[in-house]
Formats: sequence, structure tokens, C-alpha cells
Amino acid sequence: MIVLAIIFFGFASPLFIMGVFFKIQHWPGATLSLLAGIVLALIGCLFYVLSRFKNKNKLDNILDLREK
Repeated sequence: MIVLAIIFFGFASPLFIMGVFFKIQHWPGATLSLLAGIVLALIGCLFYVLSRFKNKNKLDNILDLREK
């Protein structure tokens, strides 16, 4: 799932940056690009958070082994 998060962030970052540049230049398509970048980033965040909660028990087990 973390791979999906990286993929979504990879597509979201250029879209968002392009939307910001388009807004500065007052070119058409800026709002659509900004919204698409934000939505893809939120989906990426969702996948990242879900993958962290899914692997939480594995991380706890690794930390317990280090303490012994």
C-alpha cells in the first residue's frame, strides 16, 4: 500500500506545482490542476496512513525484540 501512496504523491506533486504556476500566470486550467493535485495527495495520504496502521503490530514486535 505504501507503493500506492508513493505513486499518488508522484502524480500529485507535479499537478499541484503546475496549478500554482498556472494561477500565477492566470492561465486556464489552473483550478482543475490544483484540485486534481490536492485530491491525489489526499488519496496518497489515505493509503500511507492505512499502510502505517496495517503494519503497526509488526513494528511493535520489532521494537520489543530490540529491547530484550
